[in-house]
Amino acid sequence: MFITTPRELDINLTISQINTHKIRGANVYLIAEDNNDLREAVSVAPSSVFPYRHGYITLPRTDSIILPIFSISVVLQLLALNMSLKKMEFLNRLEIINHGVHPDVPKNVSKSITVD
Repeated sequence: MFITTPRELDINLTISQINTHKIRGANVYLIAEDNNDLREAVSVAPSSVFPYRHGYITLPRTDSIILPIFSISVVLQLLALNMSLKKMEFLNRLEIINHGVHPDVPKNVSKSITVD
């Protein structure tokens, strides 16, 4: 899973890392504003030796360096919620009791409030 801002330097570094991971057999998923170079780097399979999966979650264009970071965090939170729901559904089907996978009641998470 890759995320990147629209800065040219970040895009070039991300493309380099995508290619490095694809060569090693990784599936690649990217969250970024629409960019043809990024889209090509993600979509082209490294070889036909193994199956390759990829995805590109396109963020709305903002013309800002910082704003995509907030958009990316929302996408990642939604992804985490959906993964938790899917895992909870699967464990419930297996009838595993007290599996501790619930998005509203996470297990082993400490919460604290600091007051000055």
